[in-house]
Amino acid sequence: MASKESFGAVSAGRATPLFPAAIRYGDLLLLSGQAPLNPATGAVVSGDFRAQARQVLASIADTLAQGGSGMADVLRVVCNLARAEDFAVWNEEFA
Repeated sequence: MASKESFGAVSAGRATPLFPAAIRYGDLLLLSGQAPLNPATGAVVSGDFRAQARQVLASIADTLAQGGSGMADVLRVVCNLARAEDFAVWNEEFA
């Protein structure tokens, strides 16, 4: 059986983290969902959707790096947006 290792934390703006940012299971690195939170304060990044998308992607990149991986190794992304009109900006930032 593969070993399981968790690291990082997703606080969702709380003082006590709710769950790990990622879990490594064998050769797979599985990331938890991300929100546009300032890592230093836990507050939602203010500004427009582009700023929030950049923060989410930066958090994903940081978590991947902690796990010894990077954006080029991502196999699948699921993105849930509240507004359909934000998809174009998300796609630009993700690219």
